[in-house]
Amino acid sequence: QPLSSWSRADWIPRAKALGAAPFAAAATEAARPEDERIRALEVLVEVFGGIGRETAQQVMATPGDLTLTRFAWALARSPASPERDAQLAALTGQGSVAVRRAAWEGLLALPSVAAVSPDWKNGFASSDRRVRTAAISVARRSGFVPPLEDARQPRIALAKLRAASGALDVRAALEIFRSTSEPELKLEAVRLLQIGLGDLRLEGGKDETETGYAALA
Repeated sequence: QPLSSWSRADWIPRAKALGAAPFAAAATEAARPEDERIRALEVLVEVFGGIGRETAQQVMATPGDLTLTRFAWALARSPASPERDAQLAALTGQGSVAVRRAAWEGLLALPSVAAVSPDWKNGFASSDRRVRTAAISVARRSGFVPPLEDARQPRIALAKLRAASGALDVRAALEIFRSTSEPELKLEAVRLLQIGLGDLRLEGGKDETETGYAALA
């Protein structure tokens, strides 16, 4: 129970006495069980303020999707630097869905992604809605919608619509709805159409059965 107060009172002083080096070594040891490498990363973040540049480079070079997922989380909580930002961006196109999602979520902590090159196409075209949503959130937060080839692919086109600022292009959403046979994408396009047409007007004290209906003048 490492998060319990009595446990923290015991292990945190011991960790500080050992210093960061043993935990950095454990995190980069490919032969070590992944749960131990993950815990080492967590200790580096909580007790020592994050991951150093050399440790980050070594973790990036070792296999293990579970470790890389937690590594992306740890990177986002480490001291800011161009190298850290570039490593987070690189992880958006590597490993499992969980790794890519954690990398995109880490990029959300950056004020801008203009100086790095995340894998926008991989993010916007991902079949995993959480990865795609995280990539869209990064684009919206930074005010940057990347120019992508294959932008007419329904999944990418939907992502670009969601990432764009300003009024939603209803005609574009309708075109996407017509161009795909995937139920998930059709549902997403319908939601964009709904938003573009003014969304549901919820009023207090009104029966739920009347939500979405409006009397014609």
